[in-house]
Amino acid sequence: MSFWEAGEIMNELIKSLKTSRTMYPRAMLALAATLYAIFTAIGPDLSNYSYAGASPHSIILPFNYKFVAASVFALDAFGLWWRIFSTKPSIIWGTIFNILTAGLWLTVTIVSTVMYNGLLAENVGEIILTLNALYILTRTDYTPADRGSA
Repeated sequence: MSFWEAGEIMNELIKSLKTSRTMYPRAMLALAATLYAIFTAIGPDLSNYSYAGASPHSIILPFNYKFVAASVFALDAFGLWWRIFSTKPSIIWGTIFNILTAGLWLTVTIVSTVMYNGLLAENVGEIILTLNALYILTRTDYTPADRGSA
């Protein structure tokens, strides 16, 4: 592949990112938030969890973190599913939920990176979700297709 062909491919990629709909990444984020809410709520209490090699001050979780984390993920999932299925667009609420989603996944990625003292293969999914959330945030009300749903 020549340098010229690579440039054409990059131009095509940038064009598709600017003009494509955000429904599919939004649906993946909604599904991920729903599953995180469920699994956090029914999962084990990790407030006393320490993995091998963890520093004694890595993360201190409050006793009610499961309720708080599950609630935040559930709220985010609700907002994302609402944005997908609502037929009445709302730029303000759309922006609020896009900011919440981007902040949530960015926080999850940063905290897990700090907790495990670096990026691991386990972080790949979180990084992809964070990039999708940031992409959707930058596309808020960018094109008429983005305004096709809430």
